[in-house]
Amino acid sequence: DGGEDGRRKLAQAARRAGAGAPVIGLFSSPQLDLALGRTNVIHAALADSGPTAAFAARCRRLAAYRGVSLDGVAAPGDENEAAPTGADED
Repeated sequence: DGGEDGRRKLAQAARRAGAGAPVIGLFSSPQLDLALGRTNVIHAALADSGPTAAFAARCRRLAAYRGVSLDGVAAPGDENEAAPTGADED
């Protein structure tokens, strides 16, 4: 749910800190709220560690399953725009 400007600023801050962490845009604000036990979470960062690497690997698999890139946008060359992240289909 974060804007492109916010994502860009986070990516720049990570590069300045020497972290090569990807920006992951697969989760909606309500999903982050639930995962972190807080309200109105738009951005979150993880420390560089083993669990973080495992989380990133799982996110790459989720992105592939959804047919989107890791930042949550439709994969290049995909004619059908991906459903918004967090969308529930019944």
